[in-house]
Amino acid sequence: MAYSHKQCSTVAVKVEKGSKKYPYLRKEISNLQILQDVEGVPKLLDFECDSNTSPFDYFSMQLLGKDLN
Repeated sequence: MAYSHKQCSTVAVKVEKGSKKYPYLRKEISNLQILQDVEGVPKLLDFECDSNTSPFDYFSMQLLGKDLN
């Protein structure tokens, strides 16, 4: 979790090392983009997948509720 000044709310954040052999985060971003209009799917708010600007890929999405841990 993190606080987004852009959204003025708490958001969920996922981070992955950008040079992974199997970039799961990029696939998850793609799937979230496809499912944006489906009820119950969190809204994708921001993402970065550019190894030239950061060693990490990340995305932030709408926080739907409590952590499941």
